[in-house]
Amino acid sequence: MVKTSISRTLIFAIAFSILGFLIGWGITYFNMDFRFLLYLFVIFILVGIILLGTEKGLWFGFIAWIWMFNIGYRTIHITSYLSIHPLIIFLIVLFLFLFLRLKEKGEFQFKFPKLLLFFIPFWFWGFIPGLINGIPFTNMIADSMNFFFLIPLFMIILYLSNKPGFWKSSTISFLGAGTLICFLGSLEYFAPGIRNLMPGFIQSDQSGFFSQSGFFRANFSIFGETAAVIISALSLPMVSLIPRYRKGFFGKILMIFCLAILGLGIYISGTRDAWIMVVVTSLLLAYFGIGFLGVGLTGGFWLIVYHFLPSDALSLISTLSTPLSTGQILDTSLNKRVDLQLNAIQLMTQNPLGVGWSGSGWVHGDFTQVAANLGIIAGIVFLAWYLHTLYRGWKYYRKNPKDWLFQSLLTSFILCGIVLATEGVQVLTQFIMPVWFVWGLIEAYMQQKKIIIPNSTAEK
Repeated sequence: MVKTSISRTLIFAIAFSILGFLIGWGITYFNMDFRFLLYLFVIFILVGIILLGTEKGLWFGFIAWIWMFNIGYRTIHITSYLSIHPLIIFLIVLFLFLFLRLKEKGEFQFKFPKLLLFFIPFWFWGFIPGLINGIPFTNMIADSMNFFFLIPLFMIILYLSNKPGFWKSSTISFLGAGTLICFLGSLEYFAPGIRNLMPGFIQSDQSGFFSQSGFFRANFSIFGETAAVIISALSLPMVSLIPRYRKGFFGKILMIFCLAILGLGIYISGTRDAWIMVVVTSLLLAYFGIGFLGVGLTGGFWLIVYHFLPSDALSLISTLSTPLSTGQILDTSLNKRVDLQLNAIQLMTQNPLGVGWSGSGWVHGDFTQVAANLGIIAGIVFLAWYLHTLYRGWKYYRKNPKDWLFQSLLTSFILCGIVLATEGVQVLTQFIMPVWFVWGLIEAYMQQKKIIIPNSTAEK
């Protein structure tokens, strides 16, 4: 049995963060970089897994895997196009431990969504038109890899979801990882001198940069990209779980602290999708709390906030509203994304069976990119799988409106849809794995509720 509590998870998070910072400072003092620290971390986790054994070790390793969302763009380069992210390597290790566990204790029945099973053959099909169109095999591997590794991740989540303490430790660790991203990005932004203490961690020469609208955006160079806050935004709904897990004054203070760090980090990133995700999260959680009255009050709050925003933030927001009011896209980044989506749509209409993995390039929209690469039917199946999961989640919520854990999972899953539709993260392991992680959580939770305790609240 694996038991945990928010206090233990919090202690683990704080100790991990402090230890990581101290070790990082020490090795950069000797001109070593983040990669060396990563090797030390992996060795430490592997030793921990071995010492704890397959059951506790698998749980411990998975929690560590969640915290590895902070690794960012640091990958192992195989070719100029193909890179292997440490998240993939560590996921393989965890899957091997799961295999050993199943071999030791007997079979465990894994139930995958039917639409996912129907979607899988298209992953293999994507190589055929790719080879016909002369796409390098390594390019196709790079684009398809993150889909294939969705299966072992789902298997690990489905297996561990039945263990006591899983939901508490996994959701709080996800929140901790997202909060840490915002904390480090804010620290670098407001205290640029910290960059001199750990130069091996920094992947940019500046602590921030000006966007086209004049907004000075944080670089998040420790992660490697401003879009790091997408992970933080996905974890934001988990903030509502803190006072549930830790009742009393301390839980409320901790929730406010995490909200402040996440809000600050997401704001200074200047990432418009993340800003939208914050608003959507607040509206959904308000609806789950007190219905449409909460939506109205929260909407009024954001209207008041809008009027007090500085001019550079208003200019950044206007890049989204201007196309709706005038029909013209003035922002070059937004214009590029729209063009990529339109080109992919044209490509899929001309090639209804797909052009092969990586054939459409980076579309900045995963549903559209899958349809262009693997064929229109594959794109429809992918979108249908997401919408069907969302529909099942809504049905479950309607039957169990007081299930506060599921409210957070459902909110985060809705945010995943925004990311998949507007960001295009399937080729970036550091972004797609958090999306698959949330998807796996909500699938496992609905399966557990249906099989174990229908229409009631199971162990959280």
